[in-house]
Amino acid sequence: MVRKHSVATRARLALRAGVAAIMIAQCTVICVVHAQTRPDLSGVWLITHPVFEVKTIEGSSPPFRPGVEQIYRQRIAARRAGDTSFDQSTWCASPGIPRLMFIPYSFEIVVRPNRIAFLYTWNWWARTVDMTNAKLDVLTPTSMGVASGMWDGNSLVVQTRGFEESTLIDSAGMPHSGQMIVIERFTLKDTNILEDRIKIDDPKTFTGPWETLVTFQRKPGAQIQEDVCLDRIKAGKPAVKGDQ
Repeated sequence: MVRKHSVATRARLALRAGVAAIMIAQCTVICVVHAQTRPDLSGVWLITHPVFEVKTIEGSSPPFRPGVEQIYRQRIAARRAGDTSFDQSTWCASPGIPRLMFIPYSFEIVVRPNRIAFLYTWNWWARTVDMTNAKLDVLTPTSMGVASGMWDGNSLVVQTRGFEESTLIDSAGMPHSGQMIVIERFTLKDTNILEDRIKIDDPKTFTGPWETLVTFQRKPGAQIQEDVCLDRIKAGKPAVKGDQ
């Protein structure tokens, strides 16, 4: 039996195919040079310890502005009571960044000199990071934002801005504003262990920048599998695994 995809799913499949085609087209001899001088981040990765409620590196709550933590705690209580109306991913809309880096779904990193792609298992979402040092304009806010990257020694530093406010920082319901800037520092700690040090700066939501840390394990030989969020909903399961 042939699976029929929704228009949105077909569009994402086409987007991923287009991203893959561009990445392949860009890979010339320069790829070999970069592979010899940069850490190899390519491959499929899975978070070692999924995060539901994000804490700072010190293990404390982020420095919320007055009133914001109350909203957050109300959402946590609402989810426990079965109310997920605040979470657009429950109807299969994008969880956004940085939340996609916290959930227990694998993703693939594809590295090219001018662009790096993150291909997520969850409902086949994807984001690309521009590595050309070009000035990128935010034409319209999106769940993935606009990302630019650079190498700082052996670490890949990715700055993302231009987020829509409807997404959440974590699955518990942590809010953010359209002013949020996310800076990720990816560092290969071992052959198959990748650290992502995430700095969140959002002056409308927090009194100051703060950081959190997650690690991923590479899965040699693994491939990104088809994932259809609607199938989980039809089966009575959470749209995002691990959410209750």
